[in-house]
Amino acid sequence: MTHRRSFARPVARRLAVLLPVLLVALAARRPPEPVPVAPSLTASAEATPQGVKLVLEGQEWPAGGTVAFTLRGRPDAAELFDLGTVRIGRDGHLRATKRTPCTTRDPQRATGRVRITARDTAANVSAEAELPAAVWVCEADVRR
Repeated sequence: MTHRRSFARPVARRLAVLLPVLLVALAARRPPEPVPVAPSLTASAEATPQGVKLVLEGQEWPAGGTVAFTLRGRPDAAELFDLGTVRIGRDGHLRATKRTPCTTRDPQRATGRVRITARDTAANVSAEAELPAAVWVCEADVRR
């Protein structure tokens, strides 16, 4: 009587050992975490006889949140100026038009940059933009 060695038993044993290891390894593998995108802020300004008209726009903000705006560095003005708040849209975009008074009549004093900060304190995110200080020079009254 000849004995034939069965190949099924060693293969079954190896699978019994390897299969749980492979399943654990696959279960532990997670998809990569999404990289958070920082919110953005852009600003444009127009000097008018009534002061400065600011247009503030942003993207990638937490939807439905509230952003508070401040100015720092206006010529001949208090260090910090509160521009108020704006609600963020459901798409994470914001657009606001704000007005501020001009702060000097002397163009020589309007050097440097004015920093605009937008901050959503609930989400702990912020963004900044800068504009030239010359925008805050008061226009002369034009009378005809």
